[in-house]
Amino acid sequence: MARNSVSLPTSADGWLPPWPHPLISTKLGPPHYAGPLVPRDRLYPLLELGLQRRLTLLRAAAGFGKTTLLAQWRQVLLERGIPVAWLSLDEEDDEPSQFLAYVAATLGEAARGALGAPRLFQEPGTPVPVKAVIASLINDLATLGRQIVLILDDYQRLANPAIHEAVSRLLLHAPANLQLIIASRGEPPLPLSRLRAEDQLVVLDAAELRFVPAEGEHFLRHHAPCSLTPAQVQQVHAATEGWVAGLQLFAISLRGQADASGFSRAFSGRSRAISAYLEQTVFTRLSQPTVEFLMRTALLERLCAPLCETVTGVSDGQAMLESLEAQQLFLQPLDEEGRWFRYHRLFAEFLQFRLQREHPTEIPLLHQRACDWFSAQGLWAEAVRHALAAGNESRAIELVQRCARRLVEGGGIPLLLGWLNRLPPEALHGEPRLRLDLAWALTLSYRLDEARRLLDELAADAALAAELRADLHAAQALHAAFSDDSAQALAQGYACLASQPPAGAWARGVTGNVLRYACVHAGRFAELGSLPSPGPAQEGTRSDAFQAVYCQVLLGQGEWKQGRLGEAAKHYRGAFRLAAEALGAHSTAAALAACFVADLCYEWNETERVRPLLEQRFEVIDEACPVDAVLRAYRALARTLALAGEPGDAHSLLSRAQQLGQSRRWPRLEAVCLAERLRLSVERDEIAEAERLLFRLQSVQLRPAAERCAASEIQQHYELGKARLLLAKGEYTLAVRLIESQLEQLHGSGFRYQALRHRILLARALDSAGLRDKALRCLERALSASAPAGLVRSFVDEGGRIRLLLEELQSFLRRRPHSLIPLTYLDHLLAAFARTAPAAAPAAGALLEALSLREHDILSLIARGLSNKEIARVLDISLETVKWHLKNLYGKLGVASRTQAVHRARSLGLLG
Repeated sequence: MARNSVSLPTSADGWLPPWPHPLISTKLGPPHYAGPLVPRDRLYPLLELGLQRRLTLLRAAAGFGKTTLLAQWRQVLLERGIPVAWLSLDEEDDEPSQFLAYVAATLGEAARGALGAPRLFQEPGTPVPVKAVIASLINDLATLGRQIVLILDDYQRLANPAIHEAVSRLLLHAPANLQLIIASRGEPPLPLSRLRAEDQLVVLDAAELRFVPAEGEHFLRHHAPCSLTPAQVQQVHAATEGWVAGLQLFAISLRGQADASGFSRAFSGRSRAISAYLEQTVFTRLSQPTVEFLMRTALLERLCAPLCETVTGVSDGQAMLESLEAQQLFLQPLDEEGRWFRYHRLFAEFLQFRLQREHPTEIPLLHQRACDWFSAQGLWAEAVRHALAAGNESRAIELVQRCARRLVEGGGIPLLLGWLNRLPPEALHGEPRLRLDLAWALTLSYRLDEARRLLDELAADAALAAELRADLHAAQALHAAFSDDSAQALAQGYACLASQPPAGAWARGVTGNVLRYACVHAGRFAELGSLPSPGPAQEGTRSDAFQAVYCQVLLGQGEWKQGRLGEAAKHYRGAFRLAAEALGAHSTAAALAACFVADLCYEWNETERVRPLLEQRFEVIDEACPVDAVLRAYRALARTLALAGEPGDAHSLLSRAQQLGQSRRWPRLEAVCLAERLRLSVERDEIAEAERLLFRLQSVQLRPAAERCAASEIQQHYELGKARLLLAKGEYTLAVRLIESQLEQLHGSGFRYQALRHRILLARALDSAGLRDKALRCLERALSASAPAGLVRSFVDEGGRIRLLLEELQSFLRRRPHSLIPLTYLDHLLAAFARTAPAAAPAAGALLEALSLREHDILSLIARGLSNKEIARVLDISLETVKWHLKNLYGKLGVASRTQAVHRARSLGLLG
């Protein structure tokens, strides 16, 4: 039976009695607020979306400012001339007749008497059909001729199914000019799935409603009794998690405090104001078993029914959690199924404080029970955390040993390193396997000096078990590869295979990739296909997927170096697709593949694709990608920037990469950056700067290796940089000799791509030296070899002298009956030299018509700075759908990034 129901006929038979009592007028408007309110302008665009939908749902626990926000939004709408009907609900409204009477009344008032539905309740003695009221409202609203908004506040107070059915009917059949806004502490039983599928729903939950730091700072500036520093505001905001009520309690409790700084630092669930508030408003109405359950589960960072039963000893954990959720006791669901939850931070701290005060001796036991439960489920992270909290060091080490390698392989390295930092160093002395796992983790985190010390200690341990030797060689090989020491990586990698690691072992797959890297740089291309392959990306861990992507990238790199760019493209693009499908478009694996795809796009003159591939990924590239990926990303984008007339930005980007190379001790990256900066300086006729850069480049050189390896490329960069500087200074004969010497060293090595680039530069040098016929023969040979690969920028970047040579060759080859060089390729090259004006941008009016409603929504949200994930949550669509719309939006605006899209839209007046 409905709460507070009266003994009148209800919708059980589909009829309502006429409403006999006067309505309370104060329910038809928002509460009055004294004092300044925090501006919530950042949320208005989200609410604006709701004006084009049937329903906007504000869904959050008590104290998140739902009512205040809607009161502010109501005022905005009224100032724009949009009528707003408001209804503040309470338990007395959980009766269909009263509820619909109020809805009809508030809509009638907003419509200034233009609705007939309110009169249905004024006919004495005549029952009114529910459907008749809804139909009357719908028909009247349809003929209103203007937009109207209905706000139902505190909807969670209603439980009567007949009311939910009536609201559902109104939603599904409402005319386009009615928009409904509902504020509730939970998800109401309305047809949300259907509305979502029809793109008629906008949702704002606690994530949007909680105060952002700027809003918290505004609130405290106006309500705190004394001024606070930015650091203090940040501390309070972190403690309250943007919970408005928590900030209010802090401001109240700050009164009379002599030390605002100390109080803001110490403010937590243990603070007197929070404790008093929770004691008086929450705990006084709870049963003792509920209080005991809350306290004993407060030490859990996340909780579910079986875990709570193990920790507390209760037998009805699920019922208890459902009861807590129904009572809105600061219990936040963590999944759609309602299995996992967590407490609000302040509430958890309050409970932990009370547990410490009332049951201090139970705390280690509670942690130990939690540890045992998580361990039995294979949830090692929580198990270790609780073992450490229980003070059980030996149990913690045992658990870490069981999951350390899994964490290394699966990407949980920060967690593993965090645990090991909490254990005394001597605890690891007798644990060689755990120390080896630590060495892997340090290497994969690019903490290479620490990893080297640990690996050297293990290598010197004569008692190291034989089964660990292969793993040690694999770790040493990876360390060498991450240090860009391809010669050492080759030696250690083959030592690992000689130790015969088990087939399918993760370390064996890693070693296969390390050897691919080393063989690519040694020119041992024939060995690439016979090396161990990583596990299938679709079946293994995230690390297996990364290794599969990296394997494809390395195979592509081998093809690239041999001048087979078409084959390289298949590997690179396959790697990028695999990364996006298995790990996501923003994963490290996707960033890795994007570096090589961008390099390919630049060479093929698809320069408009370089920025979109790289600009949003540099944080991941800097943090987690190997040197070959990093240097390609920075070089491709720097060249693209220079081509776009932004040489200053190109220099800055290369300087940034150079600093990264110094910090990582990657001399090859430093050499690439210096060589690129030198090339840019020569092009701008800055000879003194180019000479300075060449001197610095010379200082990066290492001693020549006995065999070709990654470090050998440093000498090539130096020699080419020197040749470019000689050409700029008019010393053409010396430049020719230097380039010919380099070509002779590359002859027969298999590095055909690099040889082609040398040959193109040699043609330019020969022509500059007055050897036109020799230059033409040299360039013709380069064209013949590069046509199958489709090289473009390698020619175009060498400038006008190469263009003139190509034009002369084109004229000559047209007269030749049979040519090995496709004339279409030559035409394509010459077309790339032409400076074509960009296509005219579409007019703003055309764009307004071209953009869909959803694209308008997404454009306005990215202008507000929302991430793709936040946009998906607000619009209640999938992340992939957001990405799909963004792609279409970029295409229509003719841009390649979020920043460009917003700038373009504003210039056309598409954004307010």
